[in-house]
Amino acid sequence: MVDLLTLVTPERGLARCRARELGAALAGLGFERRPAPAGEAFASTEVEAGAVKRHLLAAGFRDREFRVVLEYVRQWGVL
Repeated sequence: MVDLLTLVTPERGLARCRARELGAALAGLGFERRPAPAGEAFASTEVEAGAVKRHLLAAGFRDREFRVVLEYVRQWGVL
């Protein structure tokens, strides 16, 4: 079984108020805030990368204000 994990991080140098707006937009989609090496990240196992990017662009964010990463997590079962 493979699960997906979508991570969104604000780009470095993004104004704090804009980063908070980004966090609020992601919270509305069910993303959870997580600490990250560069500050903070928002994670979801329910929303796919393409869907979150379309949502943020429609909400008025520019694609250079955030980074979306899709990770696949393998869950090993009985072989």
